[in-house]
Amino acid sequence: MVVPLLDSRDHPLAVLIVTGMPFISLTKKSVYLVALICRWASRVAEVDAQADTTSRVVEGVEGQRIFTEQFFRTNVQLAFDSYQKHSLPSAVVLLTAARQPKAKQARLETLIMANIRGGDFPAAMGLPIPHLAVLLPLCGERGVGIFTDRILATCRKDPELGAHLQAHVVNLDTVTSLDQLWADLTQIGRAHV
Repeated sequence: MVVPLLDSRDHPLAVLIVTGMPFISLTKKSVYLVALICRWASRVAEVDAQADTTSRVVEGVEGQRIFTEQFFRTNVQLAFDSYQKHSLPSAVVLLTAARQPKAKQARLETLIMANIRGGDFPAAMGLPIPHLAVLLPLCGERGVGIFTDRILATCRKDPELGAHLQAHVVNLDTVTSLDQLWADLTQIGRAHV
């Protein structure tokens, strides 16, 4: 079996050749799972190879990047498809600083990004308040809770934004489409202006 590793624009990055799988294990489900692993692996390769076009560096946090809205949306779609086809959970956590001026966006990013893991996908969505949306791919309810608690506990120590920070969790099993998810996130952000 040969499976391409495709970037977010469906351009090939590499090819995976599977030679050791018993023929009886070669099912529609196993082929899809291998393809799914390749899609997520290609995101990691793309982040490294195309960092200048898919993300920007966060000021004050060495080695951390915030992804473009388009790249973020593509990864959310991949996570949504993973749930629809294989019930693999993922979530988006929208962290907002309610009723704070947009000028505090950089401060919020620095606070949050100091606590982001390598496999998470953070992005700014252009909301009118300081915010950061974080895709937690292949992460269940327990993992989302741990992530949210860790971020809020750390950020609450900040005297400037800590008291205003809120986390809104959208599990991908509760939405019917990417457009609905985007509308939900936008509505949450605009409700806290």
